[in-house]
Amino acid sequence: MQNKSTARQKLTEALRDALGECPHFPAEIIWLETNALKFWCGVDDLVWKTVYDDKTTRGVLRTTGEIVIPGAKTRQQHPETLKLGIHFKKTFTSDSPPLKRGESPEIEERNTRKAIQLLPVDINDHLMPLGASPLIFRSRVVIGETFASLSPFTNENYRDSINLILDPQIVMRLQFQILQAFASIQTLHRHGVSHGDLHFENIVWTRNDDYPARPIDFGSAIFRAEATPEEWDKSCRDDFEEFHREAGILQLNIKRRLKGQVFEESIVKAEELFPDDIAKELKNIGISDKEL
Repeated sequence: MQNKSTARQKLTEALRDALGECPHFPAEIIWLETNALKFWCGVDDLVWKTVYDDKTTRGVLRTTGEIVIPGAKTRQQHPETLKLGIHFKKTFTSDSPPLKRGESPEIEERNTRKAIQLLPVDINDHLMPLGASPLIFRSRVVIGETFASLSPFTNENYRDSINLILDPQIVMRLQFQILQAFASIQTLHRHGVSHGDLHFENIVWTRNDDYPARPIDFGSAIFRAEATPEEWDKSCRDDFEEFHREAGILQLNIKRRLKGQVFEESIVKAEELFPDDIAKELKNIGISDKEL
């Protein structure tokens, strides 16, 4: 009988042969769902790809996100994983901010299932939870790239972002993605769901999709039916904040206003979003007769 390391090596090689190093598209996930369990029969989950390691400024690990192939123990504890040869695994630590806010993997599972019941099928079909334990949440994989990985401003401060030289095609793409992300958030709110922790890592850009900007990670979700009007309004405003800020930075970068609610609101809210000098610049941007 082959040992665990040999089994992992064989599985890894098989996946790479079939998919390449960095698969992105649903067809490749379908292959995994069909074939992975034939290869992986060990007890522990096999980590196929690390999505993120969330650490404090002191380097203390708080949360990890991984794409895994479930081992025998996982499949026994969480029968939903039997349906998928691969899924997303979010592991919490004692330093995880959600746990300190009184949240947990169990709460994330509960909130996600509630959101699925409220949201239209074509935006919730990637959100299905597969199981939760005291420190681990499991769900389907949403195939795509986070907004953070797509934005040219992610690792820049305000002034450097404003001065960054961007190719016109990148400007057009970012404009479209901001509009789509904003529309996706509006869809949540129309159906009575506020995300509650919406930042650029929690919007995934998918391909060939009716809703290309998909919110994920509903552990902090607020539901209109359960919140006071004040709580609901504040949570909705918070959901939009990062995208209002991105819309403002893009307009400052190209030195002209863009059409669309998110761009217009970023100028109205400039003083709330930016330091005084940048807010003043944004307010003074001229209006273009046409969009880029």
